[in-house]
This record gives sequence, structure tokens and C-alpha cells, in this order.
Amino acid sequence: MLTNYILNSDIQKSLEHICYLLHMNDEKLEELETSLIEICNYIGLNMEIEHAKRWFDIVNSTYEVISNDEIKIDETLVLCSKMCSLCRLLKENSIISIKNLRSQVINDLEYNLNAQYVTIFENVLPLRTSDSYNVACRIAMCFINYFKKIKDIDTDSKEFTVLANKIRLTIEYITRKNIYIENNNSKDADCIWFIWNIILKLTQSHSFTTIYKLFSHNWKSTARKKRLGILWGTVYLLKHKEIEWSKQDIDNFEKIRLLSKNLMIEIKNRYPKDIKIKKNIDDDIKNIWNTYIPSSKS
Repeated sequence: MLTNYILNSDIQKSLEHICYLLHMNDEKLEELETSLIEICNYIGLNMEIEHAKRWFDIVNSTYEVISNDEIKIDETLVLCSKMCSLCRLLKENSIISIKNLRSQVINDLEYNLNAQYVTIFENVLPLRTSDSYNVACRIAMCFINYFKKIKDIDTDSKEFTVLANKIRLTIEYITRKNIYIENNNSKDADCIWFIWNIILKLTQSHSFTTIYKLFSHNWKSTARKKRLGILWGTVYLLKHKEIEWSKQDIDNFEKIRLLSKNLMIEIKNRYPKDIKIKKNIDDDIKNIWNTYIPSSKS
């Protein structure tokens, strides 16, 4: 329910529902956590380059909310309002066929890993005896070439947009095709972990580490489809345009922060909790014996 409210940019219902969840449960909530991650994933799937910095702000805040022991109402409501604001700007991307994806990226995946990089990526690559070693080397070289090119490109150029989208499509192709790559550190041979290791190795960035932590938070294999967008969206942070929240957005976020306490009070009054009287078991036991009348044998 919360996910749909945010996707529809219904700020009032979104804020009220979060307050309702916090009020009725008084603890970290699975629905809240799931919805926040789902929205990060949705934005990652559908955003453009100009949304990257605002998306990371949302991802970073989401990880702070779900990883802290105590939920701060004002920060959670501001995060929700940021999600609504960015979702309003997005258009859902159409799904590209695997065949079409392959035709766009396959040429970049045919270069062998240069000897100078073999040692650098030794702890990331599968064993040399593995059937997946050669394909892993070609994928690694592909990303090394991408990262080299993007460093020297102006973010306002058309070339930058084309290359950033190309990297995005390459990650999508590899993960959707689910190319088998043996993992030395885990029995899980899902290629998403190899892609993450390559990105983290090449970026050495706190920002990418934070995104990875959100992606892998309480990980289950069933979460894969619901989190791929978080991995795909990372490419737009390799080098991004400095487009921040508008002044109107910032003003609105501050208003919500100031109103958060009153909104929570309103929800508590609207939905009063049922008060359950805790029974004293010892008294119950005494009552049983005090009122016990043995039945006579016939």
C-alpha cells in the first residue's frame, strides 16, 4: 500500500500511512523497510542521468533509516516526501529484449583482460581453472575500459549521456542473462556479486559502498528481481550532473519536518490503540484453587 502511494506521488496518504505504521507497531517495520527499498529500486530502474544525485540522497537516507535501531519520524517523513517528489518526474522505461541488448553491448565484451589487471582483480576473479574465468576476465576488461573513457568526458556532452547509458545497458544485459560466474567467497554464483565486486574495486567510493549495503540488506535470493534497479542505477553516479533538489522541494521538506510531530499526534488520535490488560497468572492460579470443588465419584 505504501509503495503505491509513493509511486503515485500521493504525499498526504504516504505520510499518513507511515505514521499509522509507526503508531500501530512501535518498532521497525517490515512493510516500511520493504517499501522504501522498493522505491529506491523503482527509481534506479527508471531514472535519467540528471536524477542521479537526488537518487543517491534517497538511497543514503533509506539505508540510515533501515539500519538504525530507532526510527526518527521527521527524517522518515522527509525521506518519503523526497521519494514522492522524484517519482513524479519519472517515466517508466520499456523493457528491451535480450537480443536487442546483446546487439548493443556485445562488442565491448570481447576484450581479454590485460596482464597488468590480472593481479589487481585476482581476489575478484574466479579461479583460473574455472569454466567462468575467461568470461569474467572479458567482463572485467569491459568495465575497466568504460571507467577510463568516462573520466575524460564532459558531463554536459552528448558523448557522456551515450556512454553512461551504454554502461547501464551492459549491466542490465549481464544480470538479466544471469551469466554464470563462479564466486570464490560464496557458493552463490549469481553474476550480480561479481558485477558489484568490479564496481566497488574500480570506484573505491563510500557512496557506492552505501548503495551496495542497501542492495544486500537482509538479502534473500527472492529479493533479486526487486533490487536489480539499485545495481543498474549505480552507473549514473560514476560521474553525474550536479542537479540537486529545487528550492521549492527544500522548502516543502522543511515544512514536513516541522509538521511531523503534529501529524503523528493526529494519526494517534484518529486510530487509538486497543489497550490490553495484562493478566496476572499467579492470581489466576489462586482463583482456580479457591473456586475448585472436587466432584464426587458416583
